[in-house]
Amino acid sequence: MPPIEIEKAIEKANQQLIDQAVAVFNNPALRDFIIDIRKKLDQIIDVVNIDEVTNIGWVKDQEEAATNTIADFRLWIESHKDEITALQIFYAQDYRHRTFTYKMIKDLSEKLKTENHY
Repeated sequence: MPPIEIEKAIEKANQQLIDQAVAVFNNPALRDFIIDIRKKLDQIIDVVNIDEVTNIGWVKDQEEAATNTIADFRLWIESHKDEITALQIFYAQDYRHRTFTYKMIKDLSEKLKTENHY
C-alpha cells in the first residue's frame, strides 16, 4: 500500500473516531438538558461592580434595628409620596412616550444616598 493511501486511510479512520465521539451531542434533548443545567448552576461573577462594606459588626437588638429601619423607610416614603406618584404616572405611560435620561437616574440616586441609605 503506497504512503498516500495509508495517510488517507488514517485520516478516514481519524474522522470516523471523531464522528463517533461527537455523535452523542447530536441529540437535541441532551443539548437542551445541558443548557438547562448550565443556566441553573452557572455563576456569574461581577468584577466590574465591586461590593463595598458599609457596616461591620453585630446588631445588639435586631428586632429594634429592624423596627427602626422600617419606621425610617415609612417616613421616607411618606415624605416622598408625591415623587413616587409621579414615578407611577411615568411608568404607566406607553414605553415610546417615556423620556428618562441618565441625568434623571443619577439625580435620583444622589438624592437617595444623601437623604438616607436606601
